[in-house]
Amino acid sequence: MKTRSWVKMKLCVLLVLGATGMLMDGCSGGEKYRVEIKNVVLISIDTCRADHLSCYGYRHPVTPNIDAL
Repeated sequence: MKTRSWVKMKLCVLLVLGATGMLMDGCSGGEKYRVEIKNVVLISIDTCRADHLSCYGYRHPVTPNIDAL
């Protein structure tokens, strides 16, 4: 069961990255479809539970920098 969730997560990441790459490269062949992405913030934390983040309702202010975003 755990393996399936990792596979699903990796597939979702690849789909998002692929879609973003297609938008940035203008793969449709026309310049009118080109989208300029100015800022991207990706936060990857593998040792933190979502219910222990202040922005998700945790009572203690343990992640002030993430909350500021």
